[in-house]
Amino acid sequence: MTVLTLFMIYPVVKYQMNNKVIVISKDKELRPSFLVRKKDELIVALVAAFVGALISFVLLKYFG
Repeated sequence: MTVLTLFMIYPVVKYQMNNKVIVISKDKELRPSFLVRKKDELIVALVAAFVGALISFVLLKYFG
């Protein structure tokens, strides 16, 4: 069992050790603002929250 566990963990550890992240920092003046960078993600989050609330309301109103 231990050998099987180690055999399954090895590829994950090997993958993490081989992948590196390169960070390129920029001056604050050159970076776009948070809202400009995350506009699409914020819209998706708000739409998902609205749809979830609507589905919850319908389920509680008619089936709860």
